[in-house]
Amino acid sequence: MNKYVLLLSIAFCSTMQASDFYFPAGAVSNTSVAGYSLWAVVNNPSVTAFYSNPEIGVNYESRFGLKELSVSSVGLVYPVQTGTVFSSFQHYGYSVYHEMRFSIGYSRAFGEKFGGAVQFNLLAFRPDPETQELYSFSADVSLYAKLTDKLNLGFNLINIPSAKFKDDVTTQVPVMYRFGLDWKISDSFDVLTEISAKNGQVPNISGGVCYELIKDFKVLAGVAGNPVAVSAGVMYSKWNLHPGISCSVIRQIGKIWNCSVSYGF
Repeated sequence: MNKYVLLLSIAFCSTMQASDFYFPAGAVSNTSVAGYSLWAVVNNPSVTAFYSNPEIGVNYESRFGLKELSVSSVGLVYPVQTGTVFSSFQHYGYSVYHEMRFSIGYSRAFGEKFGGAVQFNLLAFRPDPETQELYSFSADVSLYAKLTDKLNLGFNLINIPSAKFKDDVTTQVPVMYRFGLDWKISDSFDVLTEISAKNGQVPNISGGVCYELIKDFKVLAGVAGNPVAVSAGVMYSKWNLHPGISCSVIRQIGKIWNCSVSYGF
């Protein structure tokens, strides 16, 4: 069973372009780089520059019903006088194979329309039971711009430089980018688009919509390519509590469930 799970894990990472120590988080993770939520600490930390209150949350992504392929995330945002301090932790895999990412960073707003952030990451990697934990370091830079009252832009450059793990010449952390737009059609309806890629590979294009069906209750839908995935979800926001759940379906592979909850103080 362990060999089967490890092989499936490796195949999944290759197919989904996910073996890069970075995993988008939140119910709208495939079109989230220009979105505004706590999970900006993972998807685009520069968004946190506009936070005025602390917030903390957890996110769990169940992939194809196998806990060995699950991703767990924790995020924290803490505004200070001169900007915002934020931190996140992500864990992928299980005892035989796993990846971990510890991040801490700082964001700052430049006026009312622009925000920028830099964060530093400690990457931990265990490729098999016989190998001790391997470590490396990387950094991310991100930008967020409120171009107009209805159009927001996000950009995140991830894992720079392209780090390697000591004593493991076969594993190299790829440089990635995510670029996206959030177009607010109305107060209750958003259209989001995103382009993402790593190390010169063919970009992955995704898109989605977010509609506030009733006050504090939003429904989400989206589609992503490479491979094609269709997703849907809901989010609720009340009393500073923000739960969300979504499901993505990948043809001939299976379902990915994403559950998150955050609390603002």
